[in-house]
Amino acid sequence: MMLVFRAAVGLLAAGALFGAQPAPAPGNLDPALLRHVPAESRVLAGIDMARLAGSPSGRALFSLLQASYPRLSALNEWPGFDPLRDARQILLAAAGQANANHTVILMRGEFDRAAMEARGFRMEVFENAPLLRPQRKDAPCFAILEAGVAALGSQESLHRLLVRRNSADQPDAGLLARAQELSGRYDFWAVSIAPSADLAATVPEGQWRGILRGDVLAAVQESRLGIEAGDSNRLIAEAVLRTAKDAAALAEVVRFFAGVLQLTEKIRGSKAPPAAGLLENLQVQTEGNLMRATLVLSGAQLQTLVRRARDLDLLNATPPPPAP
Repeated sequence: MMLVFRAAVGLLAAGALFGAQPAPAPGNLDPALLRHVPAESRVLAGIDMARLAGSPSGRALFSLLQASYPRLSALNEWPGFDPLRDARQILLAAAGQANANHTVILMRGEFDRAAMEARGFRMEVFENAPLLRPQRKDAPCFAILEAGVAALGSQESLHRLLVRRNSADQPDAGLLARAQELSGRYDFWAVSIAPSADLAATVPEGQWRGILRGDVLAAVQESRLGIEAGDSNRLIAEAVLRTAKDAAALAEVVRFFAGVLQLTEKIRGSKAPPAAGLLENLQVQTEGNLMRATLVLSGAQLQTLVRRARDLDLLNATPPPPAP
C-alpha cells in the first residue's frame, strides 16, 4: 500500500463521495492511452473522467483530486480545455525513481488547439506532432499524440515520449496488463512495479523514507491500489511479495502502523483533526504471497485520510537533489 501511495494518494481523495449516488460501472482503459505509455514507466495511475463528470459530487471531487496532486491542476491552465467537460480518461505514467523527470499525463478527450494558440501558446511541430508551449517557462507543455489523445508534461518528458513512441522499446507487459485489469474493476486505481528502494529515493528524508527502505518492503514485487465508489468508499490495497512469509510479515507491519495511528489519535485527543474510527474497519489478509488490505470509509473519513497524507508531506514531496 505504501509503495503506490505517493503516486495514487490523489486518487484516494477522489473517492471521498459527498453522498450516496448511483454510478456507472468502471470503464476499461482506452487502448490508445496504453499505446503511448513511456517504455521506462513503472508506476501507472488512472481515473475515469467521464464517470466523475456525471454528478455534482464528482465534479467537486475532481477539484479535491487536483488539490491533492498538483500536476493535475495544470489542466485548468489550458485555454479551451475543461478536464471535466473535455477529458474522458486520464492516465498518469511515471518512472518511479528519483531525479527522473519522466512523468507524463495522458488524456483521451477533445482539445481546442486554436484556443491555445490564440492565448499566446507557442505551437511547434516535433516528431510530426503538434507541441504547444505556454509563455511561462516552468509550466508544462501539451502535445497532441493522435486524434483525441494528448499528453501533458515537461518539454523534456514530452520530447522523450515523442522520440521514442515508434521505438521497439515497450513498457513492461505485466504492468500494462495489470493496468487494464484494474481499470475494469475500479473507479480509481494505481499499480507500481518500482522497487521500494527507488520509491524511497523520491521522498524526503524521514520516517516514510526509512520505512520504504525496510527489509519487509524490499520483498514487494508489485503493489496496486483501487477504489470502488458508491454508497460507501471501498479501498483495496494489494502487494505481491517474494514469498508467503514476506506477505505475512508485511501484513503485521500494516496492522502495527494502523494500531499506532489509532493510538496517536487517542493521545492527541481534541488537538487532532476528527479521525475517530478511521481504521477500525481495516481488514488485512494474506493469500500465499499476496497481502491485501481493505478499508471501507465514509466520504468524511476518506477526506481525513487525505489530510493526514498532506500532513506527512507525501503528496507534494519533491525528489532530493542528485548526489554530487
